[in-house]
Amino acid sequence: TCSKSSAAMGKNSLSKAELVEILTTTKKTSERNKAVKQLKKFDLVTNKHCDSEARKDNLRMKKLNYLVGFMCWRCGGVRQTNIKCYFNTREGQKTICYTCCRGLLDFIEVEQLRKEHQRQGIVPKVPAAV
Repeated sequence: TCSKSSAAMGKNSLSKAELVEILTTTKKTSERNKAVKQLKKFDLVTNKHCDSEARKDNLRMKKLNYLVGFMCWRCGGVRQTNIKCYFNTREGQKTICYTCCRGLLDFIEVEQLRKEHQRQGIVPKVPAAV
């Protein structure tokens, strides 16, 4: 599909799905950069409805020796990085960016500390928002 994507990159009428396919399959840096530039023009589609499922054991970071391009499932942003993160949800394994992964891990840590402080009486227990 590389020759097909090379010809297609000249056009500005590619769909978001076609650009994502080019981003994830191409080996050429110039094609990936063009796909990233065009994908940034689309509105972000966030998927934060599974955030409550986040635990340390279902979030995984993988450092790569090469640059990869992908769309973050959680924030919808297009990323080019050498760190890829995976979030196992009830909907299956999702690829998320490092920023979202760190945010979820930080949220988990804060929640654990809050529960511990409530147990110790340092912080008053606040009823859950309905």
